[in-house]
Amino acid sequence: VPPAPVADAVPPAPRVALSGIAEDQVDGRTQRTAVLSAPGGVLLVREGEEILGYYRVGRIEAEAVELVAVRDGTTTRLTLGTTP
Repeated sequence: VPPAPVADAVPPAPRVALSGIAEDQVDGRTQRTAVLSAPGGVLLVREGEEILGYYRVGRIEAEAVELVAVRDGTTTRLTLGTTP
């Protein structure tokens, strides 16, 4: 009997927490930077950046950030004061 095929193992999502959000006014527009805590340390990220080879920063709000999984497009919302 041949062995059963092994499904592609999907790596688990890295644990990321929102530690803070910084805001700057540039040319009359608010630009936000999210401060994330990850297993490898602290990350300072802006919208559109890819992080940890797993997520893209979709949106940064005053008290939340949305991370989009690059692999399948699922969205994870992190808010200040909560842990994943």
